[in-house]
Amino acid sequence: MQLWSAKTGKHIKTLTGDIFAISSDGKTVAGGFKNWQKPSSVNVWDTETGKLKQTFSINPKKGRELLVVSPDGKTLVSCHQAAGQIFEFWDVATGEHKLTLNTEPYYIRSVKFSPDSKTLVGLGEKDIPLWNANTSELMATLKGHTSDADFIVFSPDESILASASSDETVRLWDTKTYEPKATLIGHTEIITSIVFFPDGKTVATVSYVGVTRLWDTKTGKLKKTLPEHQPIAFFPDGKTLVGITLNTIEFLDTKTWEPKLTLKGHSGKVDSVAFSPDGKTMARTGSTILLWELTDLMTHLSKVIS
Repeated sequence: MQLWSAKTGKHIKTLTGDIFAISSDGKTVAGGFKNWQKPSSVNVWDTETGKLKQTFSINPKKGRELLVVSPDGKTLVSCHQAAGQIFEFWDVATGEHKLTLNTEPYYIRSVKFSPDSKTLVGLGEKDIPLWNANTSELMATLKGHTSDADFIVFSPDESILASASSDETVRLWDTKTYEPKATLIGHTEIITSIVFFPDGKTVATVSYVGVTRLWDTKTGKLKKTLPEHQPIAFFPDGKTLVGITLNTIEFLDTKTWEPKLTLKGHSGKVDSVAFSPDGKTMARTGSTILLWELTDLMTHLSKVIS
């Protein structure tokens, strides 16, 4: 993995390993090797400086097949999937082992923290278990999907958990009661992305073939379909949805769904776009990685809106 400065474009550090995990605030990255013949250590680095924060010598029996870093960067989770579903929790600051989570009888392929780092969500079966990340206590099991749950996304205010499944549906759950809120039915292909509007009242779902559907999170009713668009994220102004079509990036007005701005001329297919946590930089990935300062784009979009 390569670390680069978004301000200067200069290379910061090369991180060795074949398995990595990054905290959602972008400040902490963990990396190591799955192969048991490789070094057994898992390292944790500060992404801004490239400095080593902690080194864990994790026994292969404790697992190096999956690494997850909590959003606050304080906890590292490692997994060993050979003999049961064993997840080990480690304190990044001290290097100490915190607790062991045995997820049986669930088959868990991957786990994800809630934004507040207090809950761990398991993915691998049609039922979705939730554990207390501090005690490993099973808090709830979300039931409703008819095929394996592929991934989950929390709404901006963390009141809704959205789960996408191979059954081609997205289910919305209340994170306080763990009761179902709505089932979004309409896609005829596997769902590859879920993006909540900043106010949490609308959610966008994207299928494998690039059809985007917008849904009311309260009623579950379909609001609009956007063919041939793959929205990746919301622009920091909260009023603009960013979509990609092959080698073009479009900024769509969320009221009219008309393009405010179109960035063309990219060499090769555009795979994705992403915004820095501080909202000052946009990155485009493909055959090359391009970075934009958002000040000029924000100024242009504000003029278009006015």
